[in-house]
Amino acid sequence: MVKSDIEVLEINEDGTSTDITPEGNPIKDILSGDKVALVIDDRKKIIWIWKGVNARVRKKFIAARQAQEIKGNRGLTFKTKSIEHGDEPKKFLKIVGGNIPMDEDTGAIDEQLNEKIEESQIIQPKYTDIRASQTPSIKRPAKKKPTFQAAPPITQKSSSKPIISQPANSTPTPTPAKPVQEPDKSSEVLSEIESMSVPEGYRRELIIIGSQAYSLVEIKKTFMGEEKIEYKLDKTDTPDGDFLGVDYTPRTIVKNGKIIAVELLRSLEKTTSSKQDISDIKVKTLKIKMHKK
Repeated sequence: MVKSDIEVLEINEDGTSTDITPEGNPIKDILSGDKVALVIDDRKKIIWIWKGVNARVRKKFIAARQAQEIKGNRGLTFKTKSIEHGDEPKKFLKIVGGNIPMDEDTGAIDEQLNEKIEESQIIQPKYTDIRASQTPSIKRPAKKKPTFQAAPPITQKSSSKPIISQPANSTPTPTPAKPVQEPDKSSEVLSEIESMSVPEGYRRELIIIGSQAYSLVEIKKTFMGEEKIEYKLDKTDTPDGDFLGVDYTPRTIVKNGKIIAVELLRSLEKTTSSKQDISDIKVKTLKIKMHKK
């Protein structure tokens, strides 16, 4: 039985995707070696990119692009994981209901490849073509050794003044200074932002500190039969590419004249047709003073 929070999308050659989520059968029965599918887990916020062993490369590129689009639409807290057919982790196999069978053609192809490798590794005997050279021997006259006359001796005048050799001034080469490594202050900034209140009608979605990004992760805990939901800021992976935050409101955190973090807030309202009055939201604005030279 497939869970309600699991969605399966098959990638097509034309760049589109088809929803093939089964109703009663396990997911493994609808996956084959020539397919590429996106298995989306909304509860754990994971997008699995499953690639069949015989799938075309074009489908794999389309799947990576569509996974980024889904992540941008559903929230940056989603994580993308790419897996190969036959090398699936236990978490994925538990979702799809077991191991995904290989195609029969795949085994025959592997056997043919192994036979070709064994044939190429057979050592072939080496043959050397030795032929007697019948070139006629040519006698050349012996060369006479050149005679040299002895050069007359060179007389040098001895000077009474001693010659003093001055040592060359050796300038020591300066050693390159090692760059001073600043301590990691991400944890301090993160704890400071967590203590700040979020504007009414918004929730904290993503925090950017330097080159790192931290997202809000939902953690469900069950204690004495009661389910509690906790939220924790955790470091997230940022895929390559450009992202346009249409549904996000940025908030800049400035301290001592420096920008220490940028926060992306998401509106809790589902409908965007009715605009909220800006005067109702109490948000500190960033004032920039322009100085004339």
